Amino acid sequence: MSTVRANYDPDYFKRFLWLALGCIFFGSWFLFDGLVGYPNELKRCQAYWQKTEDPREPWVALDQAEWRQLAKKNGWSATPPKTKPDKQAGKIGTQFFYSVLCYCITIPCLLKWYLPRGTWIEGDGKKLTSSWGKEFNFEQITQINKKKWEERGIAKIRYDVEGIPYSFTFDDYKYDQEAMGKIMMSMEEGLTDEQIVGTEREVVRIAKQKEAAEKAKAEAEKVKAEAEAESPASTEEA
Repeated sequence: MSTVRANYDPDYFKRFLWLALGCIFFGSWFLFDGLVGYPNELKRCQAYWQKTEDPREPWVALDQAEWRQLAKKNGWSATPPKTKPDKQAGKIGTQFFYSVLCYCITIPCLLKWYLPRGTWIEGDGKKLTSSWGKEFNFEQITQINKKKWEERGIAKIRYDVEGIPYSFTFDDYKYDQEAMGKIMMSMEEGLTDEQIVGTEREVVRIAKQKEAAEKAKAEAEKVKAEAEAESPASTEEA
């Protein structure tokens, strides 16, 4: 078997970039609200709601006529604020919290997008190597766990090196799927059926997929031909 290289799939990792940009946008929005929007609203709340000494009614609204004059003077909305000053002040801290949270999520997302660029996984029929230095011979493989292979494209490769067990995550969502499928088939050649856990051998699975696709295509062509035969144009020609 010639050497097969599966390069990283930029489309898969690009989702982390979009997520990072979204977090930057919302983080900046929360930060603006914490620095400008909510403090400005706090001034309105403090002007409208008057603190009292009565524990049963700690806040009293300003007279509506006075409020309209005050709002007009300061260029505020004439709609009275519903939130009391103490609660509005608490919301400012919440905006800063969400802003920091968004920026904290941004950093790992940017790393997940940037660091894999240019990475690859390679198989030559005898061993697997990766751009980050992982390497093992196919004859060292003890098991391939493919329980998540069909749904998520993830397989766990277990292998021994001088009696020490290791594992390698084989992910064809992150790397070129066709090339990863070829490498998987070459790894499975020297294994027994008992060593392949979770699903069938790749050569069998791909053959069934092709057969199902061809069957579906033939069925679609049959339905199309029947529809054309029953169309008014076909009837008139007959």
